[in-house]
Amino acid sequence: MERAYRHFRSLADSILAKRDAHLEAHGYHTTRCAKDLTLIPKRRYDFMDAYFAHIKSDGDRMMRASSSTQVSIDFASEADAVRKMRVASALSPILAAIADNTQVFEFEENHIPIRRLQLWREVDNLRCGTIPSIFEDGFGFGTYADWLLRTPPIFVTRPAADDPEGERLRPFFDTAASEVYADAPMSRDDVEHVTSMFWPDVRLKLFVEIRPADSLPEKCILGYTALIKGLFYSDESLGAIEEALGVSPEAASTRSAWPLSKGCVDEGIAQIQTHGLGGLVYGKELRDWEALLFSLARTALPAGEQQYLDALEDFAQEKPWWWVEPRPS
Repeated sequence: MERAYRHFRSLADSILAKRDAHLEAHGYHTTRCAKDLTLIPKRRYDFMDAYFAHIKSDGDRMMRASSSTQVSIDFASEADAVRKMRVASALSPILAAIADNTQVFEFEENHIPIRRLQLWREVDNLRCGTIPSIFEDGFGFGTYADWLLRTPPIFVTRPAADDPEGERLRPFFDTAASEVYADAPMSRDDVEHVTSMFWPDVRLKLFVEIRPADSLPEKCILGYTALIKGLFYSDESLGAIEEALGVSPEAASTRSAWPLSKGCVDEGIAQIQTHGLGGLVYGKELRDWEALLFSLARTALPAGEQQYLDALEDFAQEKPWWWVEPRPS
């Protein structure tokens, strides 16, 4: 990962240097308001922009001015995928706090912790935030597919079955995907498109995509990737996190219900935004959660990779005053 990223940066940075420009990593644009920024010139973004205007959300800010770090992990079975999705969903507020990197929001100094995560969760209640029923008994691939299919796809990428030469890209802002695609069996491309039109904290594809972190500087990106590896590629780490969450060994190894809900995650976010490092997340202070996660990852990682955590841990601990001093509720 380090080699691949540095190779990319060597190419990008050399091009930018010729234009007297450089890359900076932030969770939100530091010098412009979203309304002053242009979209990437793709029709899919035009459809999304129109949809966000249709539902009157801040999706234009998400598309134009925000930036995140997303890490994808493997799963071995449906039960393994559900386990990792549940752990990642529960940890979303904590991972966002560790990787918080939004000093400016809409061209004003930001004093709200995990502000970018809050923005992304407010884009669309139908398709963002915590996956509905993820902690409920029996949650699995079918439950996830049902969620996708009962939600409008925003647009489709194929012509209608009765008009094969017709327009391929067609908007559907208010019609469920199950109705939109009822005219013909969904292809792999259709499924991939529908999946891409959802932006939860944790997204399921052919892998589990963990999405809460802000865009980070290089050393912290490597540290965050190592943190995710140390937590999610270790049964010992996963088990310790589940124990801290109050999950029974039986529920952890099956798709039985967990003692959490979407409201628990929302409350954790509210606690962090109000009390910073002292916020209570599932009954434990944020600072204690962070210490636990770094400790578990260090234990799980090979000796040669533990060093990657150093920069990220320093970054997580060096919070500005508004992370340390509680704000009024």
